[in-house]
Amino acid sequence: MIKAERKNKPFIYFCAVILIIYIIMFLGNYFTPKVVDDFGYCYNWATGERVKSIADIAESMKVHRVYANGRVIPHGIVQFFLIFPDIVFDIINPLFFVAELLLIIYYAFDFKISPYDGKALIVFGVFGLIWLAQPAFGQVNFWLDGSCNYLIASVVHLVFFLPYYKLYKNAPASYNTVLKVLFVLFGFIAGAFSENGSAAVMAMAGITLLIKIIKKEKVQIFYYLSLITSFTGYVSMVFVPATASRGRLKLSLFGFIGPRLILSRIRGCLLITGSYMPVVAVFIISAMFLLLAKEKKAIKTSLIFVFGSFVSLFLLVFVPVQSDRRGYFSVILMVVADLVLINELNKKTGYRKNVFKIICCFAAFSIIILGIGLFDVYRTNSLIRENRQYILDCRNNGQYDVKIQDILPKTKYSAIDGLKYIDTADCDSWPNDSMAKYYGVNSITGIQTDD
Repeated sequence: MIKAERKNKPFIYFCAVILIIYIIMFLGNYFTPKVVDDFGYCYNWATGERVKSIADIAESMKVHRVYANGRVIPHGIVQFFLIFPDIVFDIINPLFFVAELLLIIYYAFDFKISPYDGKALIVFGVFGLIWLAQPAFGQVNFWLDGSCNYLIASVVHLVFFLPYYKLYKNAPASYNTVLKVLFVLFGFIAGAFSENGSAAVMAMAGITLLIKIIKKEKVQIFYYLSLITSFTGYVSMVFVPATASRGRLKLSLFGFIGPRLILSRIRGCLLITGSYMPVVAVFIISAMFLLLAKEKKAIKTSLIFVFGSFVSLFLLVFVPVQSDRRGYFSVILMVVADLVLINELNKKTGYRKNVFKIICCFAAFSIIILGIGLFDVYRTNSLIRENRQYILDCRNNGQYDVKIQDILPKTKYSAIDGLKYIDTADCDSWPNDSMAKYYGVNSITGIQTDD
């Protein structure tokens, strides 16, 4: 009986940590209402009417790729969620974060998620690492539009690369014809999801196949086909009318954007890495321990993810707007690289205490930042709800030109940190026009605030 209880304890701890993380993410989602782009995506881009069905979404996305961008899959998901009450997204979205977390563990720990002593602490430590290091955390994980474009994208990319990583590791894997066909089709979706994330995962898959070719090892044809379909999806996303008409495609380094602008954009990429320091520090420390132990194989493996992280980040040189949230997948890949090294260290008895200390530090520090972040999310939500109620009161009293207070969040955990919550100069600009339409008033203008 005692032995059985001891066996069950790691599983109980593991499930408890997963539940705690889900609750934390649920609270973040629950206290993040519709903001900015969410209002615009409530409506069919073709007709201007509220989106009510899958057919409406399909019609809307046809126009979207002409006037906005080619990310019709994630934005189609955005419009799908906006058909339902907010609580539906609030419940489902944290599941994607948990899935992302479990995929990271699955990658790093030899394709196993089975709980054992200490695994629960490692899971929470990984959560803490992402919480601390991921830029624009609220936009990526709590904001509806942001989550569909970045969090869900991370899950899609990690799922897509998994067969290639198993191939690289020579891990046992058997796929029947149906799975092979589905994987080839899934390649298109993975390629058409995100400009920099999709490019990173395709580059990683390409490197994996190249290694196999160099080693003259036989690779099944469906791996190549899936990479081809992913590239096809990527091209269909990037080469759209919106891209051409707005001059977004910058293919020639010196002809289109010039060396000075390239240097400026590289500096922008480096600025985005400001919050990466925790994951970089873990990687360097872990790599040093492994080098002392004369273990280089895990370091070589981790470099695949470091390479993908680099591609995901510096592809932003060619993106007109270098927002922090676009560094979403670069951090996730660095976390996987960290965990690959930590898993190897954990196998070596002499280094387990060091691994434990590293994880404990991030787990403890993240708890402190966790409280600060969630409080800011709650505070921002309260202010947004006050503005919402004021707009509704004005409308009910026959006042259709409304002025509301602008909101300045304190941390990156608030979804509107780094976003234009409301324009204080032009009531007809984005996102004021969509917000006014959503609330049924003529205009909404922001009032600047120093708070």
